[in-house]
Amino acid sequence: MRLTKALYILSTLGFAHLHAQSLFIGKRAFNLDIVNRNSSIIFDTMGNKPVIENFTFWISGVQGLDTLCIADNIFANKSEWVYGPAHTTGNQWINPWESYRQVSKTEIDYHNKNYLNSGYSPIASIVNWPAAISHTGYSKVLAPFVDLNIDGKYEPENGDYPYVFGENNVVQVITDSWPKSILKSKSLPVDLTIQYFTLKNVQDMIFMRITACNRSNIAINKFRLSSVLNAQIGNDLDDAVETNNKLNSVHFYNGYQTDAIYGANWPTAGFVFLSEKLANTIYFRNEISAVYGTPITAVHVFNLAHGNWLSGKKMTYGGSGLDGQLDANWVYSGNSDTATGRPEWKDELNPGKRTIVASTTDYTLAAGACKVIDAAIYVLADGNTTNKRIDASNSVISKYKAQQFALSITTPKKQVQTKTFVANPGSKINNLPKGLVEIYTINGKQLGENQIEPIAPAQPGMYLLMSDGKLIGKLWVLN
Repeated sequence: MRLTKALYILSTLGFAHLHAQSLFIGKRAFNLDIVNRNSSIIFDTMGNKPVIENFTFWISGVQGLDTLCIADNIFANKSEWVYGPAHTTGNQWINPWESYRQVSKTEIDYHNKNYLNSGYSPIASIVNWPAAISHTGYSKVLAPFVDLNIDGKYEPENGDYPYVFGENNVVQVITDSWPKSILKSKSLPVDLTIQYFTLKNVQDMIFMRITACNRSNIAINKFRLSSVLNAQIGNDLDDAVETNNKLNSVHFYNGYQTDAIYGANWPTAGFVFLSEKLANTIYFRNEISAVYGTPITAVHVFNLAHGNWLSGKKMTYGGSGLDGQLDANWVYSGNSDTATGRPEWKDELNPGKRTIVASTTDYTLAAGACKVIDAAIYVLADGNTTNKRIDASNSVISKYKAQQFALSITTPKKQVQTKTFVANPGSKINNLPKGLVEIYTINGKQLGENQIEPIAPAQPGMYLLMSDGKLIGKLWVLN
């Protein structure tokens, strides 16, 4: 049996999109169909009652002298997203490409226990993990995997398997559908990989690891990822929104005490950036307007991502965000943006149909570089107060921090050979370097506290050894 085992997590991931795919948690359904603009959150699957009618992602930035984006019109049958990774030229894509790949922790555990058995063949969900792309001009690895023999190749028949975070996991890859563009005259060779996943015994939350990769040889400046959310809490004409910039979140709730469909007991939903700062939120409407109408150019998308109206005018604080005296970064920010003496800014006086654009800060996405962003969406059965919605966001954040995801956020471009330490269960680990040492499982969970002379775990298997934030080696605990 192999005694070398290491994470092979490359910064060459992409974004994907689910076609007719859902993750179910109890009576909740997270429908993931971004390319066809059918992504939604259903609160009551028996009654088919939504809380989010549609959510999608936009990216925007400046490359050379061109303002570019990949976006869509969620109110019409127009999208710039297509399945698959970006070509280095941005002018082609792999067709056909599966709209999603799904794998569960149970399937991975079964594979790990049986791959050495005679007659065993890995199942399709393991084999088809997008980590061995053979097409010319595309990244070879689009999703992370565990590489048993550290040869840089995804070989499930030799025991390699997908590196995932949750009990149920879906990965999608999408890119620019150029030249079928509706917003710009030039391609943007970027792909996104989203790993959607649910945690064990965690209800009403879906987590996302989103990796944006620039496949071109030119840097993208002022790059932003935007989450675009169109709420529908029962009757969609009285929905309200609030931003909490301190928690990097945006919440949707009913603007009146009673909803025409849900009645007095209506749910809420929210979106949270977990690894990034929420730089701006703003809204637009499904109508023709030079200020807050549906965007029809890449410049419009770029402006909304930066908290400006379509014309480029800065959103202002208070009212509808149009006629105030002070600039604002977050629409309907409640009490979260009142440190300078501003009054509370709520949406309840003017509820209605708005689509929210929630964006990260600016990044320079260098040629060939990738950016990893973690986020989550939640639903709440009873969120009729601001405090309840704040508690929900805090709960999402605490669950995220408890999972030790940070171990795999930084993804090396080159495989680094590391030393392997061998020990018996429960015994001292010899020949370690001086200093505090942390022991992690292969899935990124820390075991115990930092120690100068750590003891090997009681369970045989492979572990990772960290010191001062760096990987110092692998630990093989013998049977």
